Order: sequence, then C-alpha cells, then structure tokens
Amino acid sequence: MTRNGVAAKVANEKSQHPERFCPKAKCLWRTGGTHCPRHAQPESRATLTLEANEIRSRMRADVGLADTAAWIRHPEFARLSEISRKLERMAS
Repeated sequence: MTRNGVAAKVANEKSQHPERFCPKAKCLWRTGGTHCPRHAQPESRATLTLEANEIRSRMRADVGLADTAAWIRHPEFARLSEISRKLERMAS
C-alpha cells in the first residue's frame, strides 16, 4: 500500500468515526476525540475555573454539600484537585 493509500484509509476512517481522532479538520492522529499534542490548547485560568465550577456543580447534585467523605470518594474529585493545584500554581 502506498503512503497516500494509508493516509486516504485513515482519512476515510476519520470521516466515519470522528470521535476517535483529533478534532482539527485535517489532523489524522488517533486520540480518542481529544486534541493531539500538536493542536492541544494551553489551559487558561478562565477555562480551568469554568471546568472546576462545572465539576463542583455535578458533585453537589450527586452528593450534596454536607458529606465531605462522599466528595472525596466522588469519581471527579481527583480532576477537581488537579485543577485546584494548577490554579494555585498560576496564582503564585
């Protein structure tokens, strides 16, 4: 198979299953739907804060406010902690 044949085959697969590839139009990296390293957007303070607020809202809906142990056990708690650390590093 020629090089163009392989690229054409991957492009065809991307048109059928775009959720498996980088979302950029001509990029053929298989990433599971996230941006590839070349097209990744740097995380800004605003996007991190927005994501943290969305996670907190989902966690409040799932477990409420009173049960601290339930918050720690929540599946999204690790991502929320990671975002908090990134925001603290940006502030200092």
